[in-house]
Amino acid sequence: MNPYDQQFITRELLTIEKKLGEPIPYPYNINIFSHLYILIMRMRQGTLIPAAQPSLSPRERSLIDDNAVLYQIVTDVIADFNHYLNTKMPYSETVNLLQYLLSIRLQSRPTRPRDLDPQVRAYTEYLYNEVNRLENNQIESSMIMDDLVNHLQPMLNRNKNGIFVVNVWLAETRRQYRRLFDEIRGVMTRSESLFDLQPIPDAEVGFITLYFARCLEQQATQKRVAIMCTTGVGTSMLIKVKVHKAFPDFDIIKVMALAEYDTVVNTEHPDLVISTVAAPEIAGTPVVVVSALFSEEDRRRIVETLKGRA
Repeated sequence: MNPYDQQFITRELLTIEKKLGEPIPYPYNINIFSHLYILIMRMRQGTLIPAAQPSLSPRERSLIDDNAVLYQIVTDVIADFNHYLNTKMPYSETVNLLQYLLSIRLQSRPTRPRDLDPQVRAYTEYLYNEVNRLENNQIESSMIMDDLVNHLQPMLNRNKNGIFVVNVWLAETRRQYRRLFDEIRGVMTRSESLFDLQPIPDAEVGFITLYFARCLEQQATQKRVAIMCTTGVGTSMLIKVKVHKAFPDFDIIKVMALAEYDTVVNTEHPDLVISTVAAPEIAGTPVVVVSALFSEEDRRRIVETLKGRA
């Protein structure tokens, strides 16, 4: 990639974020970056010809009229591109970029339950319940519902307005998560008649698949860990901080004293106990004795212990 083009597009994205007052979240930042880079290539190759008179459909005119602030941001960006390329882009590219900005969900505006449209709530619950049923109820709702709501609300808006997004990871998602992708596509296809939706493209199915795949993989690999010292305070609390830093995916379920060891292991069933004092294994739960400083050697031994129990 031409480094000057890369710097220019990055600067424009930062300008958009500054004017919006919030960041453009993943994966929309990648999609917009890709769109703008391809736009530069097409202009240089002469495959885009400026329209003499812009012709807007009623829907496009409505989008512009209803989103004056975003339209001004887009107009300024296109003006920067015209100056950078010493040309004049087709007016349709202004509308295209506006649709990209309309399709994003802004991170600093999380959806609150009381603000949630009833259709969005019903659709989110339907999608989660159907996919979770197909996955034998393995998916914890607390790990995915917020992300689903924040994605589905603008997705349903895109569906209503005929706005399409590009999913550059679609082919890889299909390849790596074929069974899950097909399950979710079936659920979303059935939802079209239930919720009076237009056909949902595979690009949207791919995004939803990644949310569920991440959740399933995280639950499959996350280890439930108890941390122990003689008193359950002081040293163990220090080790908790160090363990969390070294293993951010660990679910630290308990910081305990040695006197609590038997009870916690038999009731909480941790996958691993990290301790500053030696203790016999109970019910096959491994115990790794570490130093209060939690060295690299301690971290390595934890990794080896978990590998040996995998």
